Amino acid sequence: MADMARAALEIDDRKDADFWYLEWITAPGVDHSQLVQGVNEYIEKVLTPAFRFAESELYLTWITQSGTPHERDAATTGLQNLHRLRGSRGMQRYRSGKEWMDFDVSQPVDPKWSGEMQHRRAIAWLEAQSSKSDMSALLDSEDPKFLPYLTGVLIGLRDSLEKVGADTEAAIQGVGDWISYRKDQQERQRSREREAEIRASKPKPPPTPKQPKAAPTKNSLGEHVDQLFHDKKLSSQIKSVLGCTSGLNDDFVVAAIPVAGKLGDAEGNNHFMIFTYEKVAIVKKAGILAAGEEHSFSRKQVSEIGVGDSDHYEGMGFGGRTTNWVSLTLVVKGGLTYTRHYFLGRNEEEINSNIPFLRDSFQRMGSVGYRIEDGPGWSSAGGYHRSIGYGIGVWR
Repeated sequence: MADMARAALEIDDRKDADFWYLEWITAPGVDHSQLVQGVNEYIEKVLTPAFRFAESELYLTWITQSGTPHERDAATTGLQNLHRLRGSRGMQRYRSGKEWMDFDVSQPVDPKWSGEMQHRRAIAWLEAQSSKSDMSALLDSEDPKFLPYLTGVLIGLRDSLEKVGADTEAAIQGVGDWISYRKDQQERQRSREREAEIRASKPKPPPTPKQPKAAPTKNSLGEHVDQLFHDKKLSSQIKSVLGCTSGLNDDFVVAAIPVAGKLGDAEGNNHFMIFTYEKVAIVKKAGILAAGEEHSFSRKQVSEIGVGDSDHYEGMGFGGRTTNWVSLTLVVKGGLTYTRHYFLGRNEEEINSNIPFLRDSFQRMGSVGYRIEDGPGWSSAGGYHRSIGYGIGVWR
């Protein structure tokens, strides 16, 4: 067969030479070194002179993957020369991408299609064929069936496309790109399987038993808010407002501040401002909640909590006295604000007792991400309020 191929070349019968070289490299019983010799002669004498670069590239790639070290080096040099020659001839290298996945392979080949379109169709056609028959031989260059299988695909593809005048170079490039795509896909699957085997082989540590959490004897939010946890009616109301499905405790509540709805109403700190990790609520401390006596917001709705110093003048006969307050303004996204007031106390002893509680509440809120900012302070007398600016002083 080698002699017949060479004899055909001597009389410049390239079609006959093409036939005999293909017979040589696909014949059963030919050893590997003879196959490589036949492929190299075929590329040099038939394919390259006819500018059949894509076929040459496929055969040289096979040698780089399955040949001896010397053969692989020679094939790598051959690929580099082939790419330079292809570039000097202006032959286009089509990109594969993923566009071929949407190609309708039921359409017959149209020679008017661009090379890019014919390239896509070749990949899509091979993918469709792989679902009907076993084409695994094309994915293993060391498989004895690889070379005859590949050659058969190329012959059939070239013969069918030449009949309609299509671009065989573009289509044969598609064959190489499909093989590369499938081999990469196969290797990724094997890599995942290896990783799964490694994970499965590692000894699993014994599960760590969960220690039961001891019930706190005293909440960490301060004695001001014991009512939250011990008043069943109030606790039930607050759990409903907050959407609490478990126990209402100091792990669930970040801070709870008893406040008055009206500045100066020292006897009636009749509301709580409650802050959890996910929600903020203002609830009335006693009685059945009526419309307007509760407000609940998700934490994402709250822009900031403004804190300001306030005072209230209480008239007493011919004189009076001023009491100290801290005003808390909840700023909700959308521009809405809700203000309540915390009574610091009537004398120095009460004020010194309440300041640590309030400061600790703000620190707890800040530690979980609430923004504590300067807010409006107020002054009131005779039932009238007026803003006196901003400032939180010791609360920082």
